[in-house]
Amino acid sequence: MPRIVRILALTSSVLALAVLAAAQTPSNSTARKTAASGTVKPAKAAAPHTSLVTVGKLARFDVPTSMLTVTTATGDVMFTVSPATKIQEGSKRLGAASLTADAGRNVRVSYTEKDGTKTVDSVRVTPAATPKAPKAKKK
Repeated sequence: MPRIVRILALTSSVLALAVLAAAQTPSNSTARKTAASGTVKPAKAAAPHTSLVTVGKLARFDVPTSMLTVTTATGDVMFTVSPATKIQEGSKRLGAASLTADAGRNVRVSYTEKDGTKTVDSVRVTPAATPKAPKAKKK
C-alpha cells in the first residue's frame, strides 16, 4: 500500500509541474513586448485574399474618378476600377470608358475588399439582346 501512495504522489507532482510549466510560457502580449525590444520578431499572419461577387444593374461609371456604381437588391454599391480590371461583354474585351454607355445593363462584378475599399478584379456585362427578325407568315 505505501508503494501505491508513493506512485500516486509522484504522478500528481509531475502533473502539477506540467501545469506550472504551461502557465510560465509567455503570452502574446509578452511576445510583443519582447519583439518591441528587438530580440524576437513575431510572425505576422497573412491577410486572406478573398474574391467577392456582386450582381446587379450598372447605374453609372465615372471616368475621372474610376468609380463604378452598381444597383443591387440591397441598394447601390460603389467600386474602384483599376487599370488592371478586366472588362468583358460576352467574349469581347472592353475598355473602362465603354462602361459609361452600358448604364442599365446587367453586370457581374468580381472584387476584393480591403480597408473598406472595393477594388474590381473583373466586370462581365451581359451582352445586349439582338433583335430577332420577324418570322415570315405562312400562307
